[in-house]
Amino acid sequence: MSYRPRHFILQELVGPQLYAACANNPDYLWRKLNARILEAADIVRGFYGVPVIINNWHNGGRFKESGLRDMNTTTGAKLSAHKFGLALDLKLNVPIAKIHEDIKSNRLPIRFYECVNVVEINTPTWLHVAFENHMKGGIMWVRG
Repeated sequence: MSYRPRHFILQELVGPQLYAACANNPDYLWRKLNARILEAADIVRGFYGVPVIINNWHNGGRFKESGLRDMNTTTGAKLSAHKFGLALDLKLNVPIAKIHEDIKSNRLPIRFYECVNVVEINTPTWLHVAFENHMKGGIMWVRG
C-alpha cells in the first residue's frame, strides 16, 4: 500500500537534514513513511477542518522532528516509532483532551482506527499517533 497525503508536503514530514540528504531522490523518503500514518494525518485534518502542523522548519518554524526522525537524534526514545516512519506529532488548534475524547468515543471516521493503533496520552500540545505492530487490538494508549 502506498499513500501520498493531500494536505502535507514532504518537508512537513521529515527534518531538514534528511530532506537535504535525499533531495535528489525524494521517493526514497516517501517510502520510509508508513502509508497508514500519512492517511491518518489527512483524516485528522479533514475531520477537524483546521490546519495541522507536523514540521514547519521549511517555512521558518521551529518544528523539525515531529515526523520521520534521524536515527541519531537524541529527541524521544532510542527506538522511537518516529525513527521508523511509524509516528507523527500533529499540532492543531483543537484541545488535545477533546481529540483524545473524540478518539475514545469513536467519533473519527472508521478509517482512522484502521490507520492508528497507538496514541500517547501525556502530550499537552500535540497529538502523537502511530501505527505499530502490537497484539492488543484497538488503540493502545501509552505514555510518551
